[in-house]
Amino acid sequence: MHTRHFQYKNRWFCYLDLLGFTDIVRSAEAGQVIDLYEDAIAKLEAGASAKRSLGISYSWFSGTFIIFSRGDSLEEFALLEQAGRLFFQRLILARIPARGAISHGKLYSNLEKNIFIGEALIEAYE
Repeated sequence: MHTRHFQYKNRWFCYLDLLGFTDIVRSAEAGQVIDLYEDAIAKLEAGASAKRSLGISYSWFSGTFIIFSRGDSLEEFALLEQAGRLFFQRLILARIPARGAISHGKLYSNLEKNIFIGEALIEAYE
């Protein structure tokens, strides 16, 4: 078995869910779902993409959006909190209900393969 070195370290983590997304997918036309989803992604990118060079990353799957830091400094917390707050505000102003949380803890991330594992993810989800 091949052992790899990976970084499982303390980070800031923001977890946001679109409320009612499952019901929308089941009851709406595909075009409505795709429009909603593309709108949410555009709002996420508007709030977080400028912070990528400062160590803030993001991803999404289904109705879940995540933003996380490279490390656990107070500066990274401020950047992550701002990106998450802006995204949340844009969703609410667009009448897209959402909920979310920010946590701190161990996280492994691999953006290329969309792998996210760790206590920080579980705590924010719960």
